[in-house]
Amino acid sequence: KVATIAALLVCRCGQRVSGGSTRVLLITAPPLHEVGRLVFQKQKYQDEATGVLERKNEHTKLYAAATAELGKKMELPVVNLFESLQEEYGDCSNILEDGLHFNAKGQGAVWLRVKQTLLQSYPELEVRVQQGAP
Repeated sequence: KVATIAALLVCRCGQRVSGGSTRVLLITAPPLHEVGRLVFQKQKYQDEATGVLERKNEHTKLYAAATAELGKKMELPVVNLFESLQEEYGDCSNILEDGLHFNAKGQGAVWLRVKQTLLQSYPELEVRVQQGAP
C-alpha cells in the first residue's frame, strides 16, 4: 500500500517539478496521541464509542518513512513532522486537540518547521519588508 502511494506521488510530483518554477515541499503525516484519540472518541460518542483507533502511529510511521524516502529519491525537501514532533513533544498530547488535530501550539510548531525548511530549500521565496513600507 505504501509503495503504491509513493509511486503515485513520484508520478505527480515529477510532472509538476519538471514544469519549471513550481516548488515542491513534502510534509509527512504527523504522529497522533492514541490515548487522547480514544478519550475524545469516548467523549464524543459515549456508549457508541468502539474503543478502536481509526489510525495508529505504527501505520502513520510507515507513511512518514515513505514520504521521507520519496523526498530523498527525488531530491525534494521534506518536513518530517512524524519524527521532529515526537522528538520535541514526546507523545504530542500537548499539541493535539483531540489526539489527531493540532491545537494552536501544534499549528505553530508545524509552521516553524515548514518555514525553516522552505527558507533553507528555496531561499528565493523569502519575503523581506522594505524600509518605509506600509
